[in-house]
Amino acid sequence: MTSTTGTALDPDGYTVTVDGTRAQAIATNGSVTFDGLVAGPHSVQLSGVADNCTVSGTNPEIVSVPAGDAAHTTFAVTCGAVRITGLGQIQDAATLPSWWDEFNFDVRSDLTGKLVYNEHWYQPDGTYATLIVDPSDPETKITGFSSTSTVCADPTRGVEFDGIAREIVNLLDPQNVGSLFAFHAVACDNGASSSGLDFFSFAVPASDYLHSGLVTVGDVAKSTTSVPPGALTVSTSTTGADLDPDGYTVTVDGTQSQPIGDNASVTFPDVAAGDHSVGLSGIASNCSVSGANPQTVTVSSNSTTSTTFAVSCRAIVAELTGNGAIGPGSPTTGSEYQTFTFDAKADLTGTLDYTDYNLVRDGSPTTVHVGPAYPGTGITAYRNVSSACSDPTKGAEFDGILQVDGETNQYTFTVAGCDNGPAGSGLDFFSISVPDAGYGKSGSLVSGDIAKTSP
Repeated sequence: MTSTTGTALDPDGYTVTVDGTRAQAIATNGSVTFDGLVAGPHSVQLSGVADNCTVSGTNPEIVSVPAGDAAHTTFAVTCGAVRITGLGQIQDAATLPSWWDEFNFDVRSDLTGKLVYNEHWYQPDGTYATLIVDPSDPETKITGFSSTSTVCADPTRGVEFDGIAREIVNLLDPQNVGSLFAFHAVACDNGASSSGLDFFSFAVPASDYLHSGLVTVGDVAKSTTSVPPGALTVSTSTTGADLDPDGYTVTVDGTQSQPIGDNASVTFPDVAAGDHSVGLSGIASNCSVSGANPQTVTVSSNSTTSTTFAVSCRAIVAELTGNGAIGPGSPTTGSEYQTFTFDAKADLTGTLDYTDYNLVRDGSPTTVHVGPAYPGTGITAYRNVSSACSDPTKGAEFDGILQVDGETNQYTFTVAGCDNGPAGSGLDFFSISVPDAGYGKSGSLVSGDIAKTSP
């Protein structure tokens, strides 16, 4: 894909080539597909880029195509303004009746500029007319601009521009003074100043007027200007409770990073005009970003563009989670083996699924549940320490009401868990008791993990 920004986009698009052998034309903002590529890395290059345009990043790029899937890449192109200036004259002959015209213009592809055009006739009374485009006159303007011209022997050496000019002098038809006229001009920068190779043409279609010729005195000059960079200010707006204690990191295009506070702003200077990827990272687990992350932000030349990440944080509550097994047996019916999965919080929300393979009912292991799918079950109490642990501060306990799978019977229970080590270490501890059923099991984990989170 191509993404082109700026003021004078490449008029004929580009060419994209894969591995130096397969090429396709591509528009300034377009996409093409290459089928049948073997899996692996491929060189992808963009060419045919106009002189006033530059490709951001690496060109060619190395793109890895996965087996049985598609890969995508985008070339970001920024185009600067094209400028044409002229100061001189054209003429048909220095004998009567004939004409010679003076011009002075400075026009750019962003449709800014000025023009003075004086038409002179070799007449005894010195008849002449003057048309102008002046920024101080809002009714005069440049209305169109083409960065090439087929009138020129080399179209890339010329431009064409259109506009509305005001006639401020007309000795032959004074009633036209003050009138506005649409015009079309062609300028070709074919050689050095005063070489006699440059060309200029000026037409006023409504008056069936056209004068053109080689520049006999003066010069026409075509140039390009790069797009000045801009600045990007990134802000964060964080709401809620237990905000991220160490803030975040904001990164532009995966390469430029700065730390940023929960409610703060940072500025990246000298960012190329065009589209950029802006991402926020280092976000605490109890916080989330609203909207897209990363964002695509279009930076404007010579100005500061701003964007904001909205982050919301929920209060951190004490939590005990577990997923694992105790017992010396295996997960087969009749074996001394128990599995569990639970997530209990101090705000008395949570779930529990517990299976005892040694407690067989109707030929199957017994499973109990706590959660929204089982009305009447739930967490009724949470304690952020547990005497079942060698270090009580590493554990927690919660009470609740559970339901036996396949039955309507519900019982009160207590679970204790100890977060004594990392997952799989065998140091964590789990116990469950159901007093009304005379049931209890406990032991160190043979697999899995118990994790405690405290505010």
